[in-house]
Amino acid sequence: MMGKSNLATDGSALITNNFNKDSKKYGKKDGKLWCDHCERYYHTRETCWKIHGRPLNWKKKGEGRALQTTSDQEPQSSPNAFPFIKEQLKQMYKLLESQTLSCSIAEKGIFPKSAHLSVTPIRTWIIDSGATDHMTGESSLFSSYKPCAGNSKIKIADGPLSAVAGKSSIVLSPLLTIQDVLHVPNLSCNLLSVNQLITDKNCHVHFLDTHCVFQDLISGKVIGTAEKRGGLYYLEDEPKTRRQSGPISFSSVKSFFVSNNKDDIMLWHLRLGHPSFKYLNFLFPKLFVEQGISSLQCEVCEFAKHHRSSFPIQSYKPSKPFSMIHSDVWGPNRTSTLSNKKWFITFTDDHTRLCWVYLLKEKSEVGQIIQNFCKLVQTQFNTQIQVFRTDNGT
Repeated sequence: MMGKSNLATDGSALITNNFNKDSKKYGKKDGKLWCDHCERYYHTRETCWKIHGRPLNWKKKGEGRALQTTSDQEPQSSPNAFPFIKEQLKQMYKLLESQTLSCSIAEKGIFPKSAHLSVTPIRTWIIDSGATDHMTGESSLFSSYKPCAGNSKIKIADGPLSAVAGKSSIVLSPLLTIQDVLHVPNLSCNLLSVNQLITDKNCHVHFLDTHCVFQDLISGKVIGTAEKRGGLYYLEDEPKTRRQSGPISFSSVKSFFVSNNKDDIMLWHLRLGHPSFKYLNFLFPKLFVEQGISSLQCEVCEFAKHHRSSFPIQSYKPSKPFSMIHSDVWGPNRTSTLSNKKWFITFTDDHTRLCWVYLLKEKSEVGQIIQNFCKLVQTQFNTQIQVFRTDNGT
């Protein structure tokens, strides 16, 4: 019996020892968490501060509870747990709203429980006549991307140098694609260089009080427009040809011809310099959907194309020299002769077609020259001029 009892006692002691070893192995002692490194309760070696250090948000007793390591419980919010106060969040919201960014803030009670800020990419472009290259800070705008070397930098207007991360092309509109756009991550806006745009696109820019227009030099087509807001010109998604200045291309004017009114047809007939209605119908057929060419008449065109009435045919009348003299005065000429004369008067005989030319310094000498010519005919040819025809010196 004694042997059996000792055997049972030894067996129970063996079981107890094995249990204690297993408990230490799995970090438990007396049913509680146990650390075999610092030999303290309520934690294990994996979370021991003496091995891994204290958490970053740990505070002394009385200042707040330490961070709970268990992930099953939801962390409680406290006024000190969020880094921004309510006034700061309001200022951030106004700042983001002024820069056309989206911001959503959820509040509960006095202090915000959660704040979620979502910033959309800036897709507005500012026309900059002082920038040497197109630049943007949004990498999502590029259609293709080519990284640049790490030593590539640009100088911003306020002085510091900013690194260039990449370079590629961006599609701004169906009519406008810009090349060699620099990706500058530190840039907070998109800049469209006037110098690079004129060089690459062979266009010219008209800056007006309310907007500016980019126009192709060869075709005259408007490839882009920008609207003035707050002292800056912002590029528009699609060009507005109705506000352009300068030469108007026929392709851009077609969009306005949507009316079939006869008055509208006559209005554009006058604006385009009185072209024929047949040619106007060929250019803009939408104008003549409900109007026939035969029903349109322009009084100015009819009078301008009329022929002058011809002179009546007269029978030949025999004449003799100096029976009729045609005279005309011309001048002044911008270049004077060697004798400083800028006027001249001609006398042409209607019968022989002989012509006499006299140079004059001033137009006031015409009267004296005519008297001298009449005396010359009477002296030299022993006859007199019967008819003297002139335009009254005009």
